[in-house]
Amino acid sequence: MTPDHASQDLQSQVPSRDEIARLYPPRWSFLELKLFIDSGDLGLLKRDPALQQRYDAWLDLVRVAHGTVSAYLVNIRLGWAAAPPAPPGVFFTVDSPRELWKILQNDWPYCIPHDVEHALVWTRVPIVNAERIPPAVRARIDDCGLWGFTGGADAELIRTDGTDDDDRGAKYIGTGEEARAVRAAIRVAGTDVDAFVRTHWPEDEWETAWFVNPPRLQSIPGLAHTHVFARRKTTPVQPLTPYRPFQFISVVCAITDLQTRRVVSKFRCMLSRSIPIRQSRQTIPGVSASRDYL
Repeated sequence: MTPDHASQDLQSQVPSRDEIARLYPPRWSFLELKLFIDSGDLGLLKRDPALQQRYDAWLDLVRVAHGTVSAYLVNIRLGWAAAPPAPPGVFFTVDSPRELWKILQNDWPYCIPHDVEHALVWTRVPIVNAERIPPAVRARIDDCGLWGFTGGADAELIRTDGTDDDDRGAKYIGTGEEARAVRAAIRVAGTDVDAFVRTHWPEDEWETAWFVNPPRLQSIPGLAHTHVFARRKTTPVQPLTPYRPFQFISVVCAITDLQTRRVVSKFRCMLSRSIPIRQSRQTIPGVSASRDYL
């Protein structure tokens, strides 16, 4: 079998999205995934056991056909076989040129809700720059990796008094001042990854939880990559279009305070008297007549 045929045969054994949804139900909610990540215990993130067995068997076939999993990824999935060597001393940033990174969906995703996509950002240059991590917490970060949240995905992780729950990650990031120092270092070391995720998963459309595995959990240590769990936000309501008074009424009615209900009542009275819609909108407190509002 030629290498091309071997690669095609390997890809044909990758489960489809429909097959994964049908055979491997999610084991955790999106909130639970975020709690796992924010604790620093990234080893909790796993595939369905049956899917993991299929994945392990598939990896054996990859090694037979391509020697190593890394070679298969670089040469086949990422198409970097002919790429020149990556520039030395360069780390991944939000501005890294396109030829240094590629986003792929994880063919063998973890046990995540079906409305959450599991993407991988592969890069030909290192992600973690140890020089950006204070020596005092470097051992902790080597053990727990990097992570972050965008699009408001961390809102459920903040306590009502506005502070992080440091006890959640006691095993891997410590407690008290040490935990706060580790979290601060993670934010600094992950600045560029976080900015990259915000760029490619816009925050007005997506909420994400991303992480970079520590060395102890890296299945392909020679090929840097970031995991991104992304969930699309609720589809926004379309902006109000001109001369559609009842669309305007339905939007305003979603606000339940008494003053607004009185405004809506007055507005309906004006409509009943056949006052033009643009003139009537000018009389509504807080609404500009110069543009359409949602």
